[in-house]
Amino acid sequence: RPIYVPNGKLMSLNVQNNSRMTHRRIKYDLKLRLQDIPKISTIVREIQEMLAEHEDIDNVQHQLVRWRGVGEYSADIWLSCYTKPTIEGIRLKTYTATQQSVLERCSQIVYKHEAAFASSTDRIQYPGGGTGGSKGAMSIGQLFQDTFNGARESQLESREQVLRQREKDIKELERELEQKGEEQAKAEKEIQAARETLQLEMQKVEKQKV
Repeated sequence: RPIYVPNGKLMSLNVQNNSRMTHRRIKYDLKLRLQDIPKISTIVREIQEMLAEHEDIDNVQHQLVRWRGVGEYSADIWLSCYTKPTIEGIRLKTYTATQQSVLERCSQIVYKHEAAFASSTDRIQYPGGGTGGSKGAMSIGQLFQDTFNGARESQLESREQVLRQREKDIKELERELEQKGEEQAKAEKEIQAARETLQLEMQKVEKQKV
């Protein structure tokens, strides 16, 4: 049965033409177990690298992976990126295949670090048994502390590497300047010798004129 739309409504409607779309957005909230918090910084970094190298993810649009929250039973990693435009346009088949590929690679990274996705039935198992109370609060606090300590150590190591590289660059610059100084001193001696030779030749010419 045909549907008739009045021209007046068409004039005022915002029409979205999907055939003109150039990208489709992929967005996920990956929920990991609370006990995997110390591994999150590494997992986030590797997922970010995976998106940068993915053949179907656009490099011009944003590629963001962030740890954005902690819930009652999970630590949440937020992922957002866009598919590449294709000659055929934005097709559902291509889009869903890219979604699946991103999820598969994220899962591989998570399981590689012996982490796992969280479930609402999950609870942290503590050494003395039990899943809550004051022991639970202390254990979660310890998880945060371990994570922040690991991130700080990583930052310090990166900073140390940068400083070492700068020291190396400075030494190389000093060697170059020293070499240039030696070359300049040698050139000045050659110029001085040439001047002295020129003066002697001019004196000989003057004597010959007399």
